[in-house]
Amino acid sequence: MALAESYDIRTVGAAAAVVLALHLLIPSIAACQWPDDPSVNLPICTAEHSQNDHECCGDSEGGAIIVWKDTRNVGYNQIYAQRVSVEGVLQWTYDGFPVSPTEYNQYYEDIAPDSQGGALVAWEDLRTVDLSGNDIYAQRIGHDGELLWGAAGVAVCIADERQEHPAVAGDGLGGAFFAWADERDDAVTQRDIYVQYVDADGVVQWAADGVPVCTETWDQRDAELVTDGAGGIIVAWTDLRASGAGEIYAQRVSEAGNILWAPGGMPVCTADDQQDDLYITADGAGGAILTWGDARNMETTWFDIYAQRIDEDGLPLWDLNGVPVCDAPNAQSYHHAVSDGQGGLLVAWWDARNWDLSGWDVYAQHLDPDGVSLWTEDGVAVCEEEHTQEKPRISPDGSGGAVVSWFDDRDFTVDLYAQRIGAGGGHQWTADGVVVCVAEPTNQYRSRLVSDQEGGAIISWIDLRDFETSSWDVYVQRIHGDGSLGDSTGVAERSRPAAWRLAQNHPNPFNPETRISFFAPEPATVRLAVYDLRGVLVDELAAGFYPAGEHALRWAPGPRASGIYLLRLEGAGVAITRKMMLLR
Repeated sequence: MALAESYDIRTVGAAAAVVLALHLLIPSIAACQWPDDPSVNLPICTAEHSQNDHECCGDSEGGAIIVWKDTRNVGYNQIYAQRVSVEGVLQWTYDGFPVSPTEYNQYYEDIAPDSQGGALVAWEDLRTVDLSGNDIYAQRIGHDGELLWGAAGVAVCIADERQEHPAVAGDGLGGAFFAWADERDDAVTQRDIYVQYVDADGVVQWAADGVPVCTETWDQRDAELVTDGAGGIIVAWTDLRASGAGEIYAQRVSEAGNILWAPGGMPVCTADDQQDDLYITADGAGGAILTWGDARNMETTWFDIYAQRIDEDGLPLWDLNGVPVCDAPNAQSYHHAVSDGQGGLLVAWWDARNWDLSGWDVYAQHLDPDGVSLWTEDGVAVCEEEHTQEKPRISPDGSGGAVVSWFDDRDFTVDLYAQRIGAGGGHQWTADGVVVCVAEPTNQYRSRLVSDQEGGAIISWIDLRDFETSSWDVYVQRIHGDGSLGDSTGVAERSRPAAWRLAQNHPNPFNPETRISFFAPEPATVRLAVYDLRGVLVDELAAGFYPAGEHALRWAPGPRASGIYLLRLEGAGVAITRKMMLLR
């Protein structure tokens, strides 16, 4: 079921043309919609109650697709989604739409591009909590906002007990691989690692409820995965089989779901003390590069950042137990790592080496395919301002450098900053960063960023500027390759639908009735009608002259059968179509 709003198109007489209007986009309001004021920014969702725990990915056109946990429907959480174009125009339903509009709690989402302009989303789902505990469900969202795997999504795993913290990676053809921690054998092994593959049509391809990757004793958790370039995946996880001490293991799974490496996985790092906070990227040659936080030098440096590259057979290509990305004095933690697109790695982290002088700072490093640091040993300083800079994220700039974002309390409030690091490790923007968000009266947190494919980035975050209601919202901002915000002229507008608007009916799915609202920007003759999927008229809800403004009504379909119905608004030479689902 699609919840996307359509382009305004010229009204057509044939009822069958209703179907052709589906899944198109909100009309572009102006060439560029990005605010140039860091106290304004672009709202992705400011619906009632809180929006939280968001993730994002690129949309293949320089824009971003964002998902988040939303509590607007009091009593349960749902995962919502929105796409913003590289110009800063919201592409889907205003304030987003649920990726699986079921009245059950949904948590801990992950997202990956589907390689066709849409996104693949996975989450923990409680719809069968009384029967099997938390399960893993997934959805594919098309470029135009279509829910391609059905309104309810696809059940990736509904085995007994709890499945948690899913990770997702696209197969390059519209399908997806999933990995998660699984408690179905909790009495024997605690949490294990399982994987599953779903094709582009939403059909599960491997064994029901997943293939076991590691069922060793103690916990295996925090699974991450990448494709191996041969139709399968490489999965990595934190492993507690060694008396509860965290170590890093990995396994390769073929396109057919067969385990390719040693049972229980190949050890990537079994150094002393704790290894945790894992990231994995593909190396472009059938293997992978992994990074993690490492406590092997706890007595002298606290946690450090280490990395290892493994080949297609799971064998280490760099030093045994990994090479140090940074083992400078004091702690390095909360790192983020991404591929540089050339077989190497970009890493940013939170660094306490200058704790006595400036507090926590942000550093970054670039490793080549041989594990050699391309920037200053132990990393370049991205920001060393006074007080704390924390929780950085990094994205390649397409020219051998990177864009880094972080939260900064140099002015005693938590604001959002960014910096571009050139291929040689030098700052490309204002020293100690460009301010991205300084909204008042209070904090921003949990930033995510994707490349805008033009040397800059689109950065999203959770925002508490609506402090009076204690409501967290989702905001986004593009920062251009030259470090500027807004458009080239410095003029920016807020991206809200400014013309005709047909809101998604609520609730949806519904029974026995649903609320429908629309906005008319000018007085006009309006027709609002419901059709079935064949284009046959089912009900006419409005026909006549309406003044400018918001209008609302209800539709009670009576004894009509369950299914999808098409809601169409026509007025002043434009038409907008949405889908509704009646569930008996």
